Amino acid sequence: MTDSVLTNTDAGFDPSQDDVLPTAEEQAAALNSQLNLASYDPTTDPLLADLPQLIADKGGVDPLVQASVLSAVGKKEFPLSLQYEMTGNVEVRTLGDLADSRANEHAQQFIYPTSIKKILFGKYGIAKGKKLSSNIEVTYFRDRESGGLSDMVISSGRHRVTAIIALLQFLGVKKWRDQKVMVICKVVNSDAEFAQLIETANDSRKMPRAEVQVHGLTKSGVRTATPKDFYTTRFNARATQFGHCFAKAVQFELAGLPQISQDAIVSMVGSAWNKVYAIKDNKEAMAAVILGSDDAALKTAARAIASDALNYGPRGIQEFPGDRMHVAAPKVCALELAKLLGVTAPTWA
Repeated sequence: MTDSVLTNTDAGFDPSQDDVLPTAEEQAAALNSQLNLASYDPTTDPLLADLPQLIADKGGVDPLVQASVLSAVGKKEFPLSLQYEMTGNVEVRTLGDLADSRANEHAQQFIYPTSIKKILFGKYGIAKGKKLSSNIEVTYFRDRESGGLSDMVISSGRHRVTAIIALLQFLGVKKWRDQKVMVICKVVNSDAEFAQLIETANDSRKMPRAEVQVHGLTKSGVRTATPKDFYTTRFNARATQFGHCFAKAVQFELAGLPQISQDAIVSMVGSAWNKVYAIKDNKEAMAAVILGSDDAALKTAARAIASDALNYGPRGIQEFPGDRMHVAAPKVCALELAKLLGVTAPTWA
């Protein structure tokens, strides 16, 4: 399981390589199309369906890269065809195992075409003859009872792994799943520790708000990989996260909206929840919506708010003409939320 490769850890490191923010359209598409994917194999991802054509349109793979990679396929030195040598505690994993690790994710993860293109054809693109500038890091969860390790996930390098697989598939490597790459392994004892690793591992790139939000919930044990995971683990949310939790439930109902719209709605909904929850007499009833054994009330409220969310801004301008839209919209949303939940509505002078 843990073949070691003796290999200069920071060789070729360029912290700006992954510092690329996907477009709003890509973020929305990732939220919608990648929700239930169980593999990082790009051929299973509708958002990456055009990747082979993109590689072809870019002129394909540099002939020297092609020769180097293909000659190393199936050999122990294969990792060094695409990665820099590393020293220290370095192990290898097959691309198949890394691809399949998506099924172990506790939070929804995102793969963006913009990031894949940059890894393949950017300034230091691997299809142009450069090697990966950053490491691939995997993390295991330690079972508290047995002490064993399980649920390997990629804590840094999901795009790099996907780009390597796409490269091999384009070159016609049928046994790409068997090829091994070098990884750095870590072990965590909780979702909170894993969320910390994810956030710090991605300090070198800009994380869209959707990613920041799901990792915040993950710290508390609320899993957001799928709606089913979310509704099963929402009980782990802290009281201070109820607004975020409700906003996530609403976001699951926003399929098809551009990411910039989803971000604005999620922010508005969280603010609205907090305004209603701030009323002391509402706390118990609202906590029951998030934590109740029956999720029907939460789903119903989330769907109702999502269905009318785009109207709260214009209504806010009319109903609170003295406020800017970002202030007025949450007020309207709060009034609607209070009505839906049957609790006391906030008032404003």
